[in-house]
Amino acid sequence: MSLEVVALPERVGRYTLVDRLGTGGMASVYLARVEDLPGVERQVALKLLHSKLEADGRGRSGLVEEARVGARIRHPHVVSVLEVGEASAGVYLVLEYVEGVSLSELVRGLAPEKLPLPVVGRILVDALAGLHAAHELTAEDGTPEELVHRDFSPQNLLIGVDGGTKLTDFGIAKTLARLDATTTGVIKGKLRYLAPEQVLGQRLDRRTDVWAAGVVAWELVTGRPLVEHVSERTLLELASVTPPSASSVRGDLPAEIDAVLKDALRLEPSRRIATADELERRIRAAWQSAGGIADVAEVGEFVTRIAGGKLALRRKRVAGAKAPDSTLTPDGAPSARRARWTSPLVLLAIAAVVGSVFLGRWYAARSRVEPSAASPLPAPSAAPVLAMPGSIESVSPSASPPPPPPSAHPSPKTALPRKKKMPGLASAPYGK
Repeated sequence: MSLEVVALPERVGRYTLVDRLGTGGMASVYLARVEDLPGVERQVALKLLHSKLEADGRGRSGLVEEARVGARIRHPHVVSVLEVGEASAGVYLVLEYVEGVSLSELVRGLAPEKLPLPVVGRILVDALAGLHAAHELTAEDGTPEELVHRDFSPQNLLIGVDGGTKLTDFGIAKTLARLDATTTGVIKGKLRYLAPEQVLGQRLDRRTDVWAAGVVAWELVTGRPLVEHVSERTLLELASVTPPSASSVRGDLPAEIDAVLKDALRLEPSRRIATADELERRIRAAWQSAGGIADVAEVGEFVTRIAGGKLALRRKRVAGAKAPDSTLTPDGAPSARRARWTSPLVLLAIAAVVGSVFLGRWYAARSRVEPSAASPLPAPSAAPVLAMPGSIESVSPSASPPPPPPSAHPSPKTALPRKKKMPGLASAPYGK
């Protein structure tokens, strides 16, 4: 991989960027920190719209809509939206930071092994609780918003070291008032998790997200993707084919779990499990045949065991970020190049300015004529003033003094040369 350094604002509003957490088609998400009061600092996740979409009104409005929807969903299994704003870097969204990994990262870290069924059960019931809370969102007058997430997938399920699972990224979510606003012919969402009605361009409701949750559950218990090599060309065919049972892939899967997954993956929405809440309850009951679901402490230990090294590296980056940096390396780590040479350069600049002041005063003292008792010199009307770093200017007196004797003037051969301006001392590189 090329080690090309990508320019990035070191600050967005009042937030200092520390590390890159992920990137998508519309925005990138960064770990950031903010000092609310001296000595009171917290970490947040900052979602920054890609610069190429800044000029696109839909890109901006999409992030604002995500903020509008997300800020009103208050649930322990949904990532909280804290703030939306705009800075020179563009529109940004401030989110709760979940110290952990996405479900997709966790699965990749464990491969080729599968997650234990009790851990799968806990992840699913937590995620479904958050999804149901989103589906139940109402307007201020109590009217149901009939929200559809449209991107329920492992990438958007964050699992923390505390063992909790949170649903995130409402970037393409739609409410009842906006369901018909999608551009005709544009399919939004990850192809592997699209419900048949999404592919066919039919009306969507919460059962669309239930299908996606069923696909996630199927893949977790079997350890393989439900659809291999999916493309837009094969979507129409897949929308009419009943998915295989999970037990056909995993022979030791309890029948109760297999039955729940079948009902979540019915092609016709009318035959599908109707709500995320119902799916959660059925999973809790079915998982009793597999020893029940794990508690959050067990899931937290599992996350730490699988992803502990990555999280430790992230903490090290946060602790080592003594000064903000405006560049990121391809893996998302802030570049340390500026931190290594910025501080010595600043000290050198200060030393040069101070040295220039003393040098100017010494030169002025050498050039001054010693007064005699017979012909005292008039006092200057003003003291020397510092005009710019590295140069000294004097205010001319109102009355010119008599010319000093020739011996008082330095010889042209011994006159001090003008101090050359040192390159790089005009300003320290603390930003763009």
